[in-house]
Amino acid sequence: LLQTTIESSEDGLLVVDRQGQVRVHNQRFVELWSIPLELLVNQDDQALLDFAINQLTQPEDFLAGVKFLYEHPEQESFDVLTFKDGRIYERYSRPQRLDNEIVGRVWSFRDVTERRSNARRVEGQAKILESIAAGRPLHETLAELCHTAENASPEMICSVLLVSADGQHLRHGAAPSLPEDFCRLVDGIAIGPKGCSCGTCVHREATVIVEDIATDPLWEDFKHLALPLGLRACWSTPIFNQDREVMGTLAFYYPTPKRPTVRERRIIEMA
Repeated sequence: LLQTTIESSEDGLLVVDRQGQVRVHNQRFVELWSIPLELLVNQDDQALLDFAINQLTQPEDFLAGVKFLYEHPEQESFDVLTFKDGRIYERYSRPQRLDNEIVGRVWSFRDVTERRSNARRVEGQAKILESIAAGRPLHETLAELCHTAENASPEMICSVLLVSADGQHLRHGAAPSLPEDFCRLVDGIAIGPKGCSCGTCVHREATVIVEDIATDPLWEDFKHLALPLGLRACWSTPIFNQDREVMGTLAFYYPTPKRPTVRERRIIEMA
């Protein structure tokens, strides 16, 4: 009956005893944390914890919170967990009692990524509109656009390049999180079929996904600029005006080789 009840929950549920050993969990918990079957079969609680915290942006804070709750078993706790891939979970924990005696702890995890991302995006869009209405310089508005995109994923670095007056090159627009030296080096990059992600994006008038800068032919002439900075993936999407003319590109850099997930493709499309 207990297992049937927790399986009906939309949240990921985990029940541990006073020693922190796993007693009960539901399938939603396994799905939320992408836990491999062998970890569940082996029932290695430390390995399970290590696997989970390696996904978080601040594992030390998470461990400190767990330690505090085990030292103060009567406490309830609410926290927000941010993952390296941009997911956001709400975590709630409370003691498990049996006849007024604390026998363990119940952990509940809820995926609120979309809700929080939508709220951030609305806030970011409002700031962009405020910037336009206030007549601020273009580079400030573009920087706000980059910040809005970056808020959707902690590892992402965003930049904007604009098509030059001659229509043959890309000029620096904004890149608040990229080193200035890198921005200067790519300022004026030629538009063409092998113009890294951004120059090729404008040439094709379509999104270009480079999963690994180190090996992709599009970056053959430019990877020596990006790799020393820890930039390993770059996805670029065109910015169109009302007449469907390409005015520039919005680029997304990542520190590891990767292709966009379904969620990240939505971020690209909405940006």
